Amino acid sequence: MTLGGGVVAPAAAGRNAGGSKEGKVRMKMKMDVNKRTGKSRMILAGAVLLLAAGAGAQALVDDLEGGNSINRFGGQWSFSGDFWDKGNSKILSAVDTAAEIPFFKGSYGGGYPGGTGNAAELRFRFGTVKPGTPPDTYDNNVNMSSPFGPDDAVLNLTGAQSITFYARSSKALQVEVALPTANITDYAYYSAMIATTSAWTKYTIKLATGAGGLTRRPFGVNKPLDLSQASAVTWEINKGKNASVTEATLWVDDVTIQGYTFVAPEPRGSCIVNGCVVLAGNIPQPSALLADFDHGDAAQNAVGLPWTFGTAIPMSGSAKASEITSGIDPANYTLIPAGQGYGASNGGMIGFTLGDNWFTPEGFLQLPAVNITTQLTSDTSLDATGATGIYFDYKTTGDVEYVDFKLRTTQIHADNIYAVAYVKLKATGGQWKGANVKWSDFILPNWGAPFKESEKAMHFDGLVGMEWSVTSARKAVAGSLAIDDIYLTGIPKLPDPVASVRASVPMQPAGRANLSQGSLNVPFQAPAGIHAGVVRMTDLSGKVVFSRDFTAEGSSVGTTMRFGLEHALPRGMYLILIDSHYGEGRAFSSRQSAVVME
Repeated sequence: MTLGGGVVAPAAAGRNAGGSKEGKVRMKMKMDVNKRTGKSRMILAGAVLLLAAGAGAQALVDDLEGGNSINRFGGQWSFSGDFWDKGNSKILSAVDTAAEIPFFKGSYGGGYPGGTGNAAELRFRFGTVKPGTPPDTYDNNVNMSSPFGPDDAVLNLTGAQSITFYARSSKALQVEVALPTANITDYAYYSAMIATTSAWTKYTIKLATGAGGLTRRPFGVNKPLDLSQASAVTWEINKGKNASVTEATLWVDDVTIQGYTFVAPEPRGSCIVNGCVVLAGNIPQPSALLADFDHGDAAQNAVGLPWTFGTAIPMSGSAKASEITSGIDPANYTLIPAGQGYGASNGGMIGFTLGDNWFTPEGFLQLPAVNITTQLTSDTSLDATGATGIYFDYKTTGDVEYVDFKLRTTQIHADNIYAVAYVKLKATGGQWKGANVKWSDFILPNWGAPFKESEKAMHFDGLVGMEWSVTSARKAVAGSLAIDDIYLTGIPKLPDPVASVRASVPMQPAGRANLSQGSLNVPFQAPAGIHAGVVRMTDLSGKVVFSRDFTAEGSSVGTTMRFGLEHALPRGMYLILIDSHYGEGRAFSSRQSAVVME
């Protein structure tokens, strides 16, 4: 029950009103969605964020006024419920109607107080089919969650006093507020019950066990409440505790941690603790020059391939696209390295204005982004065996927080064939900095199939391309990104490009596809036989921009497969991968590049 002043009494133990086995309530806390299959899995472990507790301190998790689904700690709000386990409850607030998968859109009206501003909205309909596998079924349930950090992060809340928030509902609801922690993996989290009505009410939940605080759910392994491993705060509505409810809406606003001073967490992939950001011009020796924009053809890197640039083009017609405003030759689609480098030398620079956040048709949130890219190979790769990493100088202006440096290799990881090794580097606020990135600093994305142990160790004997990109969840951010003095460190001479050799199946270079903004012509030269497979095209960040199944006959002479593009593509370089099977289960793959020049 709810006590005066919005303080919440702990939830009672025992069976719930619906009689579920052991009162069990299951929920998905964070959806790690495979970008290829749409399947998801639960993630609760990760790097611990900074502790900053204090009796008079408080940290706003989210007031929903940022206009997107990312909270102040960098975590992305999400919906979930029993539909992941054979139930048929529905989230009605934001649903991909094709796949019936809910995605939190963030910018809802009706916030606190008096319906002004935005609030997190969970509009739902309980299902009629209980989740689970008979006889082990449990009550229908839905929830929404606000993680305490990006990716797999956990927040050290040791010393924090309470979580406060405002909530209301379209009809009276019993809502379970849970604090998932990474040390608990069987959903037996600590939680508290609140009763919501149509009036905005402030709720305070102590971050401790006992009166006004949290009680462990009455099932699973009995583990202590570990505030150092907090991963999210969630609001779950269970049919067993709301027997008369069929459909309703819950709003939540102004989520705040009391007794905790906000410290911006370092995101997954940050190599700051490893000392990767150094003084500009501090080039390690020995090093092999990849580009300094002053020697040879300034528009090309040391292996003779051009510098290009790009933006993330929204697939939503109402979303404003990002723009590159300076530093480029749009006619030839190249950078203009003219006095924009470190120490008054030439360098690669783009000025930009970031556009709107947008959602893909599958429901994935996309932030606006701009990038500088270059390939290290056309039909071959660069063997960096013996090198220790990459060094470059860089500078940013504008309200961006990080530069994502991405390195594409020929390595293929389980189902994550588009995985790109990356690090996140602090923005420089108008000052030149050096980045001394070791191979060990690079990490892989956490989406898709889990990596095998043998795949977690990155290989750098087949380098393909590099990208520097910036993004922001804020609106209309303007600024610039400049790079200079790019070196392979640990070796005195640049290696010669060699044929790609690392792949799960034979990987054949196949020239360059003919690509315009409306069509794609793909050369297909393959072993004899009828091939059934898929053609996928990605930008240099690894994002899939086109995918199509095909059936074609392979031959040494080759043929051309022609596809129409559903969406116009921005000018830039793309990677095309062909994966097929033919004959008696034999596999074939080829890799080729394509450039949109129009």
